[in-house]
Amino acid sequence: MSTTDDGLFERAVLPTVDLLLAAFGLAVLAYPLVTVTDAALGGPLSASGVRTVVAVVAVGGAYPFVAGDWALGRLSEFVFVLTATALGVSACLFVVAVVFGTTVSTSDATARAIVVGLTYLVAALVEERRHRTGDGQ
Repeated sequence: MSTTDDGLFERAVLPTVDLLLAAFGLAVLAYPLVTVTDAALGGPLSASGVRTVVAVVAVGGAYPFVAGDWALGRLSEFVFVLTATALGVSACLFVVAVVFGTTVSTSDATARAIVVGLTYLVAALVEERRHRTGDGQ
C-alpha cells in the first residue's frame, strides 16, 4: 500500500471500526435498561420502538469514544464485567429462590428490574475498584 492508503486507513477505517465497536458496546449496555424501563412503564413501546431507542442511544453515544477523551478499552471492560456479573447475579438470585421455595416469572417487571439494577450496581463497583486500585490500567 502507498502512503496515501495508510493515511486513509488511519483517518477513515480505524475510526469507523471504533465507532462500530463503541456502538455495539453501548447497545449491550442500553438494551437491558431500555427493556426494563419499558416494562416498568407498562410497555408503551413496541419491540421495534425499543430497538430504535437502543440504536439511537448506541450510535449517538458512540461519538465520544471515537472523537473524544472516553476510552473504548474501558467501555469494553465494563461490557465484559457486566456480562459476567449478570451471570453471577442471576445464579445467586436463582439459588436464593430455590432455597426459599419461591418461583419468579421472567415476565415479572419487578424481578427483572431487581436483577438488572443489581447487575449494573455490582459491575460499576467492580470496575471502579479495579481502576482505583490500578488493576485496570
